Amino acid sequence: MPERTLYYFDRASGDAVLRKIAAELNVEYFSARDVFCNRDGCIDRIGDSLVASDTLHLTGVGSAFLAEAIFDNMRSTH
Repeated sequence: MPERTLYYFDRASGDAVLRKIAAELNVEYFSARDVFCNRDGCIDRIGDSLVASDTLHLTGVGSAFLAEAIFDNMRSTH
């Protein structure tokens, strides 16, 4: 399995709408999509471990990866 895939990559995500709503409400928005996806696609696996068990649920490895990204973001912005 490749490290990244474009298979479920939807370039027209709802992130723009959510960012706009967050800005209007003056709340911080953190995109999990930005953590997992870039122009090359979305991360399928880290090493030999999958990051998701299906299209909606992260594995332990995926959850830890996202939690670390959230923590790093909070530490650098606060």
